[in-house]
Amino acid sequence: MTRRERIAFWIATLFTAATRVWGLARSPWDWDEMLFSLALRHYDVALHHPHPPGFPLFIATARLFRTFGLTDFRSLQAVNIIAGVLLVPAMVFLCRELGMPFPTSLIAALFLAFFPNVWFFGGTAFSDVPAVVLVVFAIGLLLRGRRSNAAFIGGAITLAIAGAYRPQNLAIGFVPAVIAAWFRLRERRAGTVVIATIAAVAILALSYGAAVAATGGWQRYAEALRAHQEYITATDSFRNPRRPPLHHLLDDFFVRPYHAPFINFCVTALAIISVFASLLRKRIPILIVIAAFSPFCLFAWLSLDHFSASRFSIGYAPMIALLAADGLAVVSFARERIEWIAGIALTLVMFVWTIPAIELPRRKESPPVEAMNWIRAHVDPASSLVEVHEGMGPYAEYFLDRYHVDWTLDGPPAARLDPRPAWYVKEGIAEAGINFTWPRGRAWDVARRRYFEVAVIPLIGRPRFADGWYDEEETRTSAWRWMGSHGTIELPPIAGKSRLRMRLFVPLHVIKPAPDVLVRVNGAVIRVLRPATPFVDFVQDFDAAAAVRVVDIETSRVVNPLRQHLGSDPRDLGVRLDQLEWSGR
Repeated sequence: MTRRERIAFWIATLFTAATRVWGLARSPWDWDEMLFSLALRHYDVALHHPHPPGFPLFIATARLFRTFGLTDFRSLQAVNIIAGVLLVPAMVFLCRELGMPFPTSLIAALFLAFFPNVWFFGGTAFSDVPAVVLVVFAIGLLLRGRRSNAAFIGGAITLAIAGAYRPQNLAIGFVPAVIAAWFRLRERRAGTVVIATIAAVAILALSYGAAVAATGGWQRYAEALRAHQEYITATDSFRNPRRPPLHHLLDDFFVRPYHAPFINFCVTALAIISVFASLLRKRIPILIVIAAFSPFCLFAWLSLDHFSASRFSIGYAPMIALLAADGLAVVSFARERIEWIAGIALTLVMFVWTIPAIELPRRKESPPVEAMNWIRAHVDPASSLVEVHEGMGPYAEYFLDRYHVDWTLDGPPAARLDPRPAWYVKEGIAEAGINFTWPRGRAWDVARRRYFEVAVIPLIGRPRFADGWYDEEETRTSAWRWMGSHGTIELPPIAGKSRLRMRLFVPLHVIKPAPDVLVRVNGAVIRVLRPATPFVDFVQDFDAAAAVRVVDIETSRVVNPLRQHLGSDPRDLGVRLDQLEWSGR
């Protein structure tokens, strides 16, 4: 580089670094950030701490920062800060290794750094930006490895590290690795290829071997991988019949991963121009980049959650940035001044457009964290119960570890057996709850559209125990009621669909043979239970037309401990109700 080019390079690098530090979020916000934070506390892929395959070196790097006294979240962010500082050097290095002119190289780096999704997620605790920086360096080193043994080995090692951050990077680096290896073999440097391969395999084996060991062995780890793969296939991939058609998702993944119409149009148009120019002129460097990133592009389009396209598209954002910068060079007709003016102007548009999206998380804690902090400040963990919708699971697991937490997929219970004060936490807004919200502004156009609203709802409903029930008995952490041969429960009304959950205990160790237990709702028998084990879980759904109010439970046999010389209790005991939850669904 010339002196002016070096100055421009350092200005761009330092400015980008300053924006990454300035744009750091105040708190975690998304589900996966909480899983990464839980992994720093206790690594176990089977528990999704973090989710499979485990991202072992990303977690290991964050743990290094944790030794300096940083919190879990800040330790993960520290990895992102370093990656953000290296975004411009990594991209310039790759572009120059591809033989691209300096203006195109630096503009590509600026595009990548200031793509709204790259900047937004670079201030969070995700692994996407660190992983993409590593794979860009790896590709650059591998391409340099066509003529350098040291660069080839360094590229293989860097690619393995990138793969231990996010395994998709191995697919991205495959084509450059094959090209570089072919050049090494053509020059009779087979030993270099062997050494590089051994080093890369060793890094991957040690990294994922550590993940397997921390998870409790191969069988447990493999089962977690299998279950996660089945979930992705059934829920996120094109095999899910409820997923939008693939031709509709081309827009989400490749044109508008974030919703900035002018930026989307400019970047897409320039990238298309570059692709056509490269195909017509057979420009090998550009075609190599397309070949490198295309496998992951295809995988993301076919298999990943389209609601998270903004974040997943970071994995191939270097290709988009390079194509857009190259397309700009094509339409500038080799006039550097026009290229510089247009490239910096588009970068400034990205910068200005993205600032409001960055401002929100850097100034205000996320709604899930605000909700968790409110509970910790106002709810006594010793005497209260917190019911958490499973969509808020990782937040409660991380922040409410001192609380008694129950999980549910249903709405807030209208009636419960447990007499303790209880709170229900869910995503969304509730009229009767305490709501924590983010405005649906610019961040709504960049991030995944979840967790912008979270509600904490006080639960005050209690069923009325009518004929047949004895007084409530309780400990500090639970409550229960016994009935004799019959018990009636009156439930509060619920508008719309509803669900009744009960856990019953039948003392089969003293009642033989097993009794028949009838459950009536509004006078009609809906279930006859013939318990084979003492604990029986009962779940029944009702549609909107069923005005469920009265539940009767009858048993054909009871036990009297005093009369039967089994104890001092003089009551006739038939069924014990250990849990009851009456909720909308």
